[in-house]
Amino acid sequence: GGPGDVRALEEENTDHGHATMLMPMIERARQKAGCAYGDFSRIAVAVGPGSFTGLRVGLAAALGIGLAAGIPVVGVSSFLTVAHGAMDERHGRRVFALLDSRREEPFLAEVDDSLQFVGPPIVVSLDELDAILASAGPLILTGDAPAMGRYAEQRGIHIIQSMPGALFVALLAADPEGR
Repeated sequence: GGPGDVRALEEENTDHGHATMLMPMIERARQKAGCAYGDFSRIAVAVGPGSFTGLRVGLAAALGIGLAAGIPVVGVSSFLTVAHGAMDERHGRRVFALLDSRREEPFLAEVDDSLQFVGPPIVVSLDELDAILASAGPLILTGDAPAMGRYAEQRGIHIIQSMPGALFVALLAADPEGR
């Protein structure tokens, strides 16, 4: 199939056990899809921000498979995976991705309509976040940061709760425009 055709998907949200769970999940997805590792044109992997252990395990697995199968590995930003899901609802609004840092200060990035960063991603205090969003005009706020709840009733801010997920990592890596 072409880009966007999903043959198999395995997902598990967990805070621990990444190292023991990942390879069996990859193998189940590969078997469900009915293909060999050599059939892949590329391996996609999330490069963060996110759980340090989860990212490290994912990168190691992706690089190992890519090296063994002789295929390229494509890194995809977690910001872009959550912003991708908001693009259909954009309607001229600015899109900000806000990701959980597991600390007080979340990660923030603005993404344009061609899924490019408007500026470099930053770590923001809640006061800085309030100021940025207050001056941004109508916007979409997407991601998984707990701080998103602060804006639930705020006019001009459309909230789309979204976790960085394997599906959007794969879709972005399969994107023919190479975003």
